[in-house]
Amino acid sequence: MNTIENLMGATEELYTLLLCLNRKVFSHDDIIKRLSIPPSHAKVVFHLHCGGEASVSEIAKKLSISKSNMTPIIDKLIQENLVERFTDPNDRRIIRVRVTEKGHEFCLKQREKTKKHLEEKISSLSPEELERVKDLAKELNSIFSKIE
Repeated sequence: MNTIENLMGATEELYTLLLCLNRKVFSHDDIIKRLSIPPSHAKVVFHLHCGGEASVSEIAKKLSISKSNMTPIIDKLIQENLVERFTDPNDRRIIRVRVTEKGHEFCLKQREKTKKHLEEKISSLSPEELERVKDLAKELNSIFSKIE
């Protein structure tokens, strides 16, 4: 098999996997119901939790949120004490945002809820299937960590 065929085959299998995961494991509606804030707000908190502080422009670009929508999102997250705004020490014109302790706790709580949800979804698998899922997930994580 050549590179093009491998790429097309991998793409097809990944697409099928994503559809299956979305249908059987990760229902978008289930995830949204578990959030105490709108999904766009949660994306910002998770981004800062995982990636560290960032400028408002960097967050907007990375998450594909317009800059005009970022201000009310950041304002609401500050009001909820999930993030805090501060001036860049190297350039006072730049406003940066970082997650607060409450924001970190929010992310950890959501992570645990999601893991619990996953446990419930895959609990019907046999011990052998669970071991295989674990091994395959590790391998996929290793491979996908190479993608920028």
